[in-house]
Amino acid sequence: MIYCFGDSHVRSYNTLNNTLAIYSFTGASAKGLNTTKSTTNTNSHIKQILHNNKGISKIFFQFGQVDIDYILYLKHLLNKYNVLNNTYLDEYLCMVVHNYFEFINSLEIDFSKIIISSINPPCISDKHIQDTFKILKNEYNYNIEDSVINEFNFPSLYERTHISLKFNNELRRKCELHNLKYCDIFNSLVNSQTQTINTACLTHELNGDSHLCYDNENFSPECANILNNIFDII
Repeated sequence: MIYCFGDSHVRSYNTLNNTLAIYSFTGASAKGLNTTKSTTNTNSHIKQILHNNKGISKIFFQFGQVDIDYILYLKHLLNKYNVLNNTYLDEYLCMVVHNYFEFINSLEIDFSKIIISSINPPCISDKHIQDTFKILKNEYNYNIEDSVINEFNFPSLYERTHISLKFNNELRRKCELHNLKYCDIFNSLVNSQTQTINTACLTHELNGDSHLCYDNENFSPECANILNNIFDII
């Protein structure tokens, strides 16, 4: 059995044909994994689960989607920037991955059991991204005015996909440095022509949802086939 830990994007893995124990932490960031007192308490929950199940043969981690799809832009909006700061971007990506691996290094387990997954390509459309952040700031009471969101020059889906790729490349580099297994889901979900998410891997049209499928819904047949093949060989 593979123990699978991640944010809400791993929740639907329980619909796949593989034997997976899914532990999903909605809103959990890779950046905050090494924090013992976070709002999601992900750090302590994961460590307790691993402590209680010492016979685990494989442990799969997929965090970072929240950091790259949401927190990156929330930081800019809270500071009332109107464009993505590329210098900050590079520092941010390195900081997120560094914190992620500080958490991994704190785990008292055999590293040969660990698999670190890429994040998925973004699937929030250019048309819906402003509304997505307006909903987000209302839901979590962020002190961000709608006008700030309207004036922010969000990167296009293509550009955001490239940012996700940069994050994954840094993640892969760190895995190689620490001799950890890296699992590339990202490239299997990208359309080779558009260099963005393959829409056949979604159960919805490109909209304001960052997930490949809605809660309690099966993946699209193409996406399920891709994911099942990946989990069969890791």
